[in-house]
Amino acid sequence: INAEYMGIFFVLSIFRALLVNLPNFRAMSRIVFAAILVVLALSTAESLEISSVVRGTNVTDVEATNSYDFFLFVVSWPKSTCMSYSSCGPLYPYFTIHGLWANRNDGSYPQNCGGSKFNVNQLQDILPDMYKVWPDLLGNGTDFWAHEWTRHGTCATDLFASQNEFFGAVLKLYHNTCTYCSGTFQSGSSQSPSYYSTAVRKLTGVEPLLMCLTKNHQQYLFQIALCIDKQSLQPMSCPTVVLNSGGCSNKPTVLP
Repeated sequence: INAEYMGIFFVLSIFRALLVNLPNFRAMSRIVFAAILVVLALSTAESLEISSVVRGTNVTDVEATNSYDFFLFVVSWPKSTCMSYSSCGPLYPYFTIHGLWANRNDGSYPQNCGGSKFNVNQLQDILPDMYKVWPDLLGNGTDFWAHEWTRHGTCATDLFASQNEFFGAVLKLYHNTCTYCSGTFQSGSSQSPSYYSTAVRKLTGVEPLLMCLTKNHQQYLFQIALCIDKQSLQPMSCPTVVLNSGGCSNKPTVLP
């Protein structure tokens, strides 16, 4: 019999004695009240023990869900992005940042991992660079950055202690790694996907992930992504399953 049932049995016994000994009702009522407090304490203790076990299990599940093996550093070609929107721009003549995304070796990824809400005030010292190389082409102010933080940045708080640190690291990665982002490819040219991959590989030392979109039966280069080691934040070889996920077929590909 657990402690809660023993407590209830004790209370019932007190009430039985109360009925038998009514003259001492006031004294007995104090005893009854004390007994009820004992029962509540025992019940609460048991509930807390159970909830702590459940809470521990949930934490483990969350940690497993939020786990990741590397990052994808993704840049977009503005003209390709704007092909899907009626109001979009400016059409910068260089690749701009889309984001830094936590990924797993099997191709899956965590997202929306919770934590602090996006706060642009934490980015005051890096805002000029953010507007230049990480613009919101749809003209929604800071909504794009808020989306990237909420969906992806919150999953990397094990490495980045603040929003400023996360966005600052992505900017640094762009300037130090994305040597192909400006001047490497000619806008309007049509090349094979391997042409773009070879050029990026020569500059970075790793095979990139190309992402394409198709419009009016024409394939366009949309984004280029590099796998990034989460400890060194340097380019690394992508898992094969990731390299095959970009949607680019082996046919002429236009950079608009």
